[in-house]
Amino acid sequence: FALTGVGHAAARNAVDAGLREIDVWNVAHSAMQAAAGQRVPAGEDIVVGYRENNIAGWPLDYALRPGGSVIVDLAPMYRGYWGDSCGTYYADVPSAEQAKAHRTVLAALDFAAERLRPGVVAREFDAQLRGFLSDAGFSPQPHHSGHGIGVAVHEAPRLVPNNEQRFQEGMVLMVEPGIYVPGQIAVRLEDAFLITADGAERLTQHDKSLP
Repeated sequence: FALTGVGHAAARNAVDAGLREIDVWNVAHSAMQAAAGQRVPAGEDIVVGYRENNIAGWPLDYALRPGGSVIVDLAPMYRGYWGDSCGTYYADVPSAEQAKAHRTVLAALDFAAERLRPGVVAREFDAQLRGFLSDAGFSPQPHHSGHGIGVAVHEAPRLVPNNEQRFQEGMVLMVEPGIYVPGQIAVRLEDAFLITADGAERLTQHDKSLP
């Protein structure tokens, strides 16, 4: 998870109008490998907001537009274990609509963090997170609310509707609320949490604030 923080810091500092998704990826990946001192296999979504399918995707030749956003979701594998985390960054000043969405997603992540503890049912947690976004005036997210992580980047429990699995102490969960308007607005923020005896410890510390 420390490596994802290195990658996010590099990506956030690099993001600028004209930079392509693949350029952002190259900056983030190089920073993580330099910090690790070795090759680091990694998965990623690097997606500009104006893509029609702006939820997820490999970094391509799409360039950031002035005021545009880019989702940076980094998942490096180090010594057999996977990290993961997501931030959304902006080329210059985001629009009022982007800023509202970003603040809502950031609040949703904190809302979710307060509800993580042993015994919580995955589908109920997912419903609460989706309800928070809906109550704020946004359409329910088409993306999952999160997943477990460890020796695979996506492990049980999946934070989705209809999953009856309960959270247990010692699980590490990724929580990733998002707001997506195809071709216009895309914001996802993601942190890792270790489920403890009476709550959860946040394991990722990258800067998710608005510029």
